[in-house]
Amino acid sequence: MSRSRWQGGPLPARGNLRPRDRQKKAERGLKYGVRRSGSSGAVKACIHTLARVLPPGKTVTLSSDKASRYRRIVRDSVRGSVEYVQHPGSAARTQANPLSPINHNMRMMRDGLSRLVRRTWAASKERAWLARHAWIWVAYRNYIRGITNRARHLSSARALGVVTRPFTKRTFFEWRVCPTA
Repeated sequence: MSRSRWQGGPLPARGNLRPRDRQKKAERGLKYGVRRSGSSGAVKACIHTLARVLPPGKTVTLSSDKASRYRRIVRDSVRGSVEYVQHPGSAARTQANPLSPINHNMRMMRDGLSRLVRRTWAASKERAWLARHAWIWVAYRNYIRGITNRARHLSSARALGVVTRPFTKRTFFEWRVCPTA
C-alpha cells in the first residue's frame, strides 16, 4: 500500500485587524515577504491522492462548493467515472445542504485537533507536526470512535468492512494503520 502524503497549505493573513496589527503585518511582509495562499496546491495534492485510490469501474460522486478552480483541478487530475457536483457555499448550513456532512466533519476536526482551534495559541509552527496530529485524529475518528452514541462499538472502518475487529485506544497500535515517517 503506498503511503499518502498529507499536505496543508498556508493561508494569507486576513481579518479585521486593528491599526497597530495592520502595521505589524506590513512590517512582517517587508521582512519575510507576503504570505501567499497554498490552498490551490493543497487541493491539487488532495485530488491527486483521490485519483490514485479511486476504485476501477465504479462511479464516484465528488461534491464541493462552487470555487471555480476546483472544476479545472478535477478535470485535469481525475480520469474515469467521477461525477463532479458543485453546490453553492453560501447555502444555508442545514442538514438539507449537501455539503453539511463535510462541513460538520471539518468542524469536528478543528475541535478535536487543538492545533486547529481558532482564537488560541494552540497552533503548529511546523506543518509536519500538524500532519502527525491530524493522522492521530483520523485514526481515532475512523478506527476507534463509534459512529453514533447508539453504535458506540461500531467504528467507521468496521462499518465499511476495512477491518473486522473493534479497536480501543489501547489495542489500536498493535495493528499498523498510520503511515510511517
